[in-house]
Amino acid sequence: MIRILFGIFVTLHGLVHLLYFGQSTRRFELQPGMVWPDGSWVFSRFLGTEAVRNLGGILLILSAIGLVAGGIGIRWGRAGGGTLPLDQQYFRRSRSFCSGMA
Repeated sequence: MIRILFGIFVTLHGLVHLLYFGQSTRRFELQPGMVWPDGSWVFSRFLGTEAVRNLGGILLILSAIGLVAGGIGIRWGRAGGGTLPLDQQYFRRSRSFCSGMA
């Protein structure tokens, strides 16, 4: 049950990124007078306003796709990952490798 709820939460979070994509590309206003990402203190000094909007839009779309796909994967139990084959042999090899570097 927790997995289902978490998957739905992550999927909805990805869809919220699409709202901010619309805001950053000026397709609509989420709030009157909200001009995000204009005047971004990180990128405005190096890039122009239009470039910041385009960069923000691209990053928001990529994060939305990743979050929606991840949420669906979590929901259906296909989140990838699995267990790593970490056993005692792995740790012995890594410890001996690191001790040889000193």
